[in-house]
Amino acid sequence: MKVIAAFLILFTVTNSATTISFEVPVEGDAQIVSEFGERTHPVLQTTRSHDGIDYKVSKDSKIVASSSGIIKSVRFLEDEGYSIIIKHDKGLETHYSHLQSVSEDLVVGVEILQRDFLGVPGKSKYADVYMLHFRIYKNGAFIDPALYLIN
Repeated sequence: MKVIAAFLILFTVTNSATTISFEVPVEGDAQIVSEFGERTHPVLQTTRSHDGIDYKVSKDSKIVASSSGIIKSVRFLEDEGYSIIIKHDKGLETHYSHLQSVSEDLVVGVEILQRDFLGVPGKSKYADVYMLHFRIYKNGAFIDPALYLIN
């Protein structure tokens, strides 16, 4: 098991002119319970690809923007609870799922700053603990957020 203090971890994507930093999107401690890649689904017990990182969090945790960007989507999905997509520079997006509720300030097209409050974690169809499913999407595909961890 990995326990992470959210304020200590950064994801970084560098391009010659610009650096984009991605912080862990949980205010407070978060425990990684499922990593990117092939895994046995914890509820369905089938092997399948996992396109992000799952953080187990407390019900009092706050989900925050991992980097500044523009709100692309805020919606409710039956299997994932509330889901938010933030568009960043360099063809990057961050995706946040399994939220119980979201901030009233989240409106499509509005700029959001790094560490701005997004919502509170929830339990959705396949989750039996409070959690956040966090993904980074780049140029048409999900990428492993752990590749950008600075230790």
